[in-house]
Amino acid sequence: MRRWTFTGGQVRTQPRARRARETRRSREARRRVGFTLIEVLVAASVGAAVSIAFIGLLLMVSKSYKSMLSMHQAVRYAKAATEKINTEIRLAVAPIQVRDGNGAAAPRGNRAEFSRFGETTVRRLELVSADADFMTPWDNTLVYDPDISVAGNEVVVSRWLAPVDPAGAFSYANATTPLTVRMRVGDPIGDESVARTGVGSQAAEINITVGPRN
Repeated sequence: MRRWTFTGGQVRTQPRARRARETRRSREARRRVGFTLIEVLVAASVGAAVSIAFIGLLLMVSKSYKSMLSMHQAVRYAKAATEKINTEIRLAVAPIQVRDGNGAAAPRGNRAEFSRFGETTVRRLELVSADADFMTPWDNTLVYDPDISVAGNEVVVSRWLAPVDPAGAFSYANATTPLTVRMRVGDPIGDESVARTGVGSQAAEINITVGPRN
């Protein structure tokens, strides 16, 4: 059977076989353009895996960046503390007085008192803890007081410090020996669960042996 079509004064025929072929081609084309359920599930799984890997990479980079910044800050705090301690003790005269947490004279403690040559003013360097726990460094500060007889003139020199020895950061035996200072700036030793600086424990250690004038 033939179908007659009149277009622009011309007569065209459209055999049924050709229409059938065109219909099959159209269906095949639509089938090729679409996706099967399996293809959609596979694509979704691959996309999810790539997203998870990318998020993991971002988290790792973020932690590494935080760790790097924290270590840089710890080094800055260690440098500030080291410079101040060296400067003040080199200008001091023996003997230096180290005091414990009760304010009593002791061979080791977190407070060092001293005077400079030719003056009666007593100065101090002291490790201060806001929570009275010197082994948790995040609320600890190194304070310098140019005159202990005058209240309110203390200056914060450095932060994030903790003594390496729980008995105190300053050690001094007598007028013939130097002052030894050992502190850690950053995460505490031995417990990475309380680390705040990123991957692992990040810290800089201060180890100073400096003698006053005799």
